[in-house]
Amino acid sequence: MQIVFFENIEGLDTSGYFYIQGLALFLIEKGHSTIEVNTTTYELEKGCIFVVFPGQIIHVISKSNDIKPLCIACSMDMMNDLMSQVKDSLQLFQHAKQSPFQKKDGEDFEQLKKSFRHI
Repeated sequence: MQIVFFENIEGLDTSGYFYIQGLALFLIEKGHSTIEVNTTTYELEKGCIFVVFPGQIIHVISKSNDIKPLCIACSMDMMNDLMSQVKDSLQLFQHAKQSPFQKKDGEDFEQLKKSFRHI
C-alpha cells in the first residue's frame, strides 16, 4: 500500500498521456490548467478539486507557469482498504466518478488545503 503527497510539479514532464493505476486527488492552489481525462476536457483553476480514478488516461493540454497543485495519490490496495472502512463508500465513489470536478471558495477551500496537508 502506498500513498504519495506532492505540491510541486516543477521538473515533471507533463507532455504526452498518463495512465492512472491508482486514485489521485488534485487541489489547485494557484494557476490554471486544461486537461483531458478519457475524452472529456476540464479547465482547472484555483479552488478546483479534481479526482482521477484508476484506469483513466490523462493528457495535460496546457498549464500556466505558476500552477501549484496539491496532490494526494494512493495505490489500488490503499484505495480498496480505505473504501472498506468508509460507510457508504460505494455511493461516495459513484458520486465522485460522475462529478470528478468541483470548485470551492473561501473557507471551504482553506479547509480542504489544511486537510490535504494534514494527511
